[in-house]
Amino acid sequence: ASRSRGLSGALAGWQLARRPMRGAGPVLLLVLAVALGMLAVGQGSSWERSQDDQADFRAGTQVRVLSNGTEDPGRGAAYAAVPGVRSASPASRTTVSLSGGRQATVL
Repeated sequence: ASRSRGLSGALAGWQLARRPMRGAGPVLLLVLAVALGMLAVGQGSSWERSQDDQADFRAGTQVRVLSNGTEDPGRGAAYAAVPGVRSASPASRTTVSLSGGRQATVL
């Protein structure tokens, strides 16, 4: 006797069959909520990946060592000699003045 859906399930199905548009509102709300949740998850993942990519682009490497004095191109060999370092290349960034009061950053 317990194999049937029961009276409440039968009455709910009967009401939906009589007035199909009455149940459309909650179903539409549920579909929109799930779609918005999926969009938020996708957007969040995309934003995190974008932040990681922008940080990698700015640094240009996995590890970046900044000097506080004058640039010494010979320091690259000293950093390359540190155990665990596979390669090291020195780089210098400076600002130069251009005509018309403009400035440019040179790497």
